[in-house]
Amino acid sequence: MATILFLDDDLLPQVLGNRMSGEKTPYLFATPNGNLARSLKRKGLKAVSGSLRSSRLYNRLDLNGSSRIVIDLADKGSTYAVLEEIQKRVGQVPVVVALKEGSGLDEGQLLEQFPGVKVVRLRALLEDGLKVEMEYAATRRLVHRYQEDFQKAERILILLHDDPDPDSMASALALRTILGRNRQTAVIGTFAPVTRPENLRMTRMLDLTVKTLTQSDMARFQRIAVLDIQPHYWADRFREVDLVIDHHPQAKGYKARFKDLRPRVGATSTIMLEHLLAAGVSVSERMATAMLYAIKTDTLFLERGVHPADLRSFMYLYQRANLNVMRKIEGQGLTMERLQFIDRVRQQHMFADGFLYAHLGPIPRDDLAPALADFFLQVDDVKWCAISGEVGGQVTLSLRNLGYQKSAGDVVKAVFGDIGNAGGHRSAAKAVIPMDKFRKKFGVPSRNGKVAAAVYAKLKEATGL
Repeated sequence: MATILFLDDDLLPQVLGNRMSGEKTPYLFATPNGNLARSLKRKGLKAVSGSLRSSRLYNRLDLNGSSRIVIDLADKGSTYAVLEEIQKRVGQVPVVVALKEGSGLDEGQLLEQFPGVKVVRLRALLEDGLKVEMEYAATRRLVHRYQEDFQKAERILILLHDDPDPDSMASALALRTILGRNRQTAVIGTFAPVTRPENLRMTRMLDLTVKTLTQSDMARFQRIAVLDIQPHYWADRFREVDLVIDHHPQAKGYKARFKDLRPRVGATSTIMLEHLLAAGVSVSERMATAMLYAIKTDTLFLERGVHPADLRSFMYLYQRANLNVMRKIEGQGLTMERLQFIDRVRQQHMFADGFLYAHLGPIPRDDLAPALADFFLQVDDVKWCAISGEVGGQVTLSLRNLGYQKSAGDVVKAVFGDIGNAGGHRSAAKAVIPMDKFRKKFGVPSRNGKVAAAVYAKLKEATGL
């Protein structure tokens, strides 16, 4: 099945380069410019030249019902001549026409006469393609630089946030593979262990070891990489690290020799897949399973904060992952514990103007707040949902919205940024506030319903409701 490209300049061949050359290439160039045809042939491309209004040219193209056509011509008359000849010879075949500035082509008129044609603005497509290629080249250079630097270290720490989630753990596994290390020379660590049942199943089924560390352990490592979080998360404990890779917005107050921050991407695992491919590392079934599960959970199965890169990564990993293992990791989703807290939210919540809020008091783990916020956002008429609780001497709050209102990250920063760690994305955000600072601003949350009401009022005010 050949693709025949009608063109009068060398823009397309320059952009696509070697991908269009070789003995077995399915691409054939047709041009009215003899010099251009000879130039393309010298580059190993297949090309013929002749008048676009002459039957002799089309006889050499072997047009048939399986042909695919791309027309990239500056002249309106030439474009119409090619379309008419193709229609006369083979009828309806896939045809893409590139709109060029100054060509005189009118998209509406073109589609009226040739309804099966697909019209694209080639410049925009090429700019997007070039942008992707440039970003990939920059990633390849970054990966090479930190690989080279980390080779000098005897022991490396890949540091994750407290109670690591699938995205952070999968990203850590990917980085360790990129660096060519094992679990002895590149430790995946955290200051608070994994507790969520699904995440514990993930560590067991994928043989992931996440070590719980103390501050005194830090001196044992010559390099520190921070994934799926930034060093500001630990306040003043880390002013400088070696590598930060994260999909959350840029934070201040730290230095890193190497960074890759992409807040528009839905999961850090999406970034790490690009790093793996840039490093020329093959993606094993185990790694694909971990990363696919990570992207699925961080984007709520591609429903929250999704970037085109997440979709590309999901499709790539889906073909390589063990889906049966992933289903076992996910489990049934609801436990008796979670049902009890769902009932508590049902009894204690405040709701007005589409905003639901509940303070749960003491909770066993901070993963309950985001899980419940996600759950109650599904309820009819709920457009915003905030759930908070007290754990480990802190108040933790998760905020969710439907994604088209004010940014959830901006809201938690406005309400809690002066007393704690607060931030996130447009549709999902989190705040973690030391209890003493929370009390000074609001009071003791679990003993006074007025305190929860005050928090609710501040949140609503920040959303503009």
